[in-house]
Amino acid sequence: MAFKYFIEQYETMGVNPAIRIGDYFTFFFRMVLAFGVTFELPVFTFFLVRIGLWDYRFMLRSFRYAIVGIFIIAAILTPTPDVINQTLLAGPMLLLYILSIGVAYVWRKKE
Repeated sequence: MAFKYFIEQYETMGVNPAIRIGDYFTFFFRMVLAFGVTFELPVFTFFLVRIGLWDYRFMLRSFRYAIVGIFIIAAILTPTPDVINQTLLAGPMLLLYILSIGVAYVWRKKE
């Protein structure tokens, strides 16, 4: 649907687009991979907490570093250099990190 929309926009401007399928698939798979890995963060956290490598205290202490790391990863994974796309990817990643802290707290090993 999005591809059809952009082709129609090119036609209204009088531009004949030269779209290469390789570029389209590279963009598509890169975004699918980025969001797919992002949404697995709570599951990954669950397993690391259950085997004892992470705990919620560590994640809370590392929150500032996580913000910087998330924005760096978002900058690498987004196809354009603008801040809007980077924030659109980093926002859900930050929310999922906070959710992961909650998962780590709930599933922590009782002492």
